[in-house]
Amino acid sequence: MINQEQKQCKSSTDSAWTETGITDLKNFQAKVKKHNSREKHLNGFIEFSMLGKVDIMWQLDSDYHHNIKIYNENVSKIGLSKTIQNELLESIYEVCLNFIRSELSKANFLAIEVDETTDKINERFISFLRPKSHSANDVTAAVLCELEKMNVHETPEKLIAQCYDGAPVMSGHKSGVQTRIREMYRNTHFIHCYAHQLNLIVERCVMGNKQVWIFFSSLEGISTSFSRSSSRTAILDKVVKKRIPTCPQSVRWNFKSRGVTTVYKHQKEIVECLERNIDDDASDYKTINKATGLKGFLQDADFLFWLNSFNTILSSKLGRSLGTGRPTAKRGRFTESRIVCAPNVCDLITTQIRERFSFNDHLSIAQLFDPLLFAEHQTIFPDKELKTAVNLFNLQSSDLRHKLNMLYGQKDFMKASGALTLLNFLYDNNLAKAFPESVKLLQIIVTFTMTTGEAERCFSMLKRVKTLMRNTMNEDRLSALAMCSLEKELLNRPNFNEMVIDHFAAQKGRRADFVYKQMK
Repeated sequence: MINQEQKQCKSSTDSAWTETGITDLKNFQAKVKKHNSREKHLNGFIEFSMLGKVDIMWQLDSDYHHNIKIYNENVSKIGLSKTIQNELLESIYEVCLNFIRSELSKANFLAIEVDETTDKINERFISFLRPKSHSANDVTAAVLCELEKMNVHETPEKLIAQCYDGAPVMSGHKSGVQTRIREMYRNTHFIHCYAHQLNLIVERCVMGNKQVWIFFSSLEGISTSFSRSSSRTAILDKVVKKRIPTCPQSVRWNFKSRGVTTVYKHQKEIVECLERNIDDDASDYKTINKATGLKGFLQDADFLFWLNSFNTILSSKLGRSLGTGRPTAKRGRFTESRIVCAPNVCDLITTQIRERFSFNDHLSIAQLFDPLLFAEHQTIFPDKELKTAVNLFNLQSSDLRHKLNMLYGQKDFMKASGALTLLNFLYDNNLAKAFPESVKLLQIIVTFTMTTGEAERCFSMLKRVKTLMRNTMNEDRLSALAMCSLEKELLNRPNFNEMVIDHFAAQKGRRADFVYKQMK
């Protein structure tokens, strides 16, 4: 019975269209016309066209169209409350983070920058953090949490460098943040921010010596005295023809060196400006008192001694800084104290320099790709630098040595302007596979971060984002707005708006509808 029913079913349908195929090509067009008019074919065509769509009955129903219209009108009436704005910013922030995660997963090496307040090597903003306290333990926990959020913990060998300023909490060798981070990420070498180097050494001297502290306090008083008055600034521009640097938060590491140099070069002119302020009939008693005090500092033997000393130190001529400041009859007791303080200050500076430059292997490795040294390397191969690179980053010594000799032998490569230019050249000309170890080492060199300047610049952006009208902003909203301001190129990527909308609409627990319905 079953076989007979199957035969009857096959006979009722044209098996040539489903099983055997058309063999009679002479009558093919006639068969096509006949098949297109068959009821079974038309029913199948309708069902295929409606696949995944609303039932035919609902599409033809006028109430269905009316309900969709009312629903979409209600969606359009939804306003942007504070909660919706925050969730939209959160969606923008998460989409940007997804882009950054994708970039991190494709990158071969990573480095992190952290502070308290771009060519083909990309620097990306992640977020502003508020740790529970400023202790090394809490700051480390906050940094590790962000690294885990960006999936860096899945490939810990990629993270090869960390760059902080000279605060003991960050740079401590025993229990600082850099030491704790390296316990989790073994290859993460600590590099002290090179933009802070000498300035932080000077600040350490300030904290350890009262005379030096008084000197820098007086120096800052000179700069603020002129910067806070337009009339005094006009006198300074007329006499000195140069402004005395103030101490802005965005570039505070440059203040002391520039301030010392300016006051040292224009000492007599600044005294003349102060005398004009004193003699000006329009000056009030506070201005006269302050100008008189600053003039006394500029003529004081102790102030002049430290001014000359630190000008020499900050000009990298430390050896001549102690031969100044002859004793006088009236100031003999101060001269004697200077003789005691000056060697202590020099010892402290020397100790701090050695500590901050304790890791400099990245500088010696960079000499392998210094085009100015290629001719010298061709004659005498830099075995010491090669050995350092191989030991630090587990490279193949023989292959790297062979490829470096080839680079040193090419005169055209001597015209490169640096490691980044050479790396881009190898990629642009499809030579990366021919020089695998060299490319890997070049990637490491250009990934090593030297300053936290980019992290510092983020805080100048805060003046535009966190204004006085927004001083109660929470941390998540602040990070989202900062991401929009700092990473504008991510917002211009294709389909970015659609991705944000999808992320926003997909969040659960909503009482209102945010997605329009379309008639299918």
